[in-house]
Amino acid sequence: MTIVPFRCAKTGSELSPEEAGHCALCERLLDRRFLPQRVYPAQRKPVCVDCIQAVADRMFATIIKRDLWLVDAASAARPKDIRIEIGFPRPTGSDEEAACSVLIRGLMSDAIDIHGSDSLSAMQCAMKFAESELEALPETMAVQWPGGEAYFYQP
Repeated sequence: MTIVPFRCAKTGSELSPEEAGHCALCERLLDRRFLPQRVYPAQRKPVCVDCIQAVADRMFATIIKRDLWLVDAASAARPKDIRIEIGFPRPTGSDEEAACSVLIRGLMSDAIDIHGSDSLSAMQCAMKFAESELEALPETMAVQWPGGEAYFYQP
């Protein structure tokens, strides 16, 4: 009787039974390194990093949002509504590293991923990125809270 080794669907490397695991979504046999500690809520089973990314790409799951106005001082146009949206941190597959998607609706056409050394760091970096994008707007553009109060402190 020949024993067939487990092979990782991602890397092709041989795995011991302790190293192998199945993704709850794609059902591929993978090295457990590609199955983060997070679980698929419906089945309470591990989900691979590729499936987590695919789901995040299809569904921008927002954990934080903030509505603001963008006012162009050079024109008499009414304030433009913008919304900062930051997605849930998700593992990237390398150690504890994580990423959060960031989208500023009204300014950006697509969300981008901001990475951090872990979930908390990714969230902090995403918030700093959003703020820096707003601070980098031309001087004729003012960011305001809905109602007209200045968003950034102006001495």
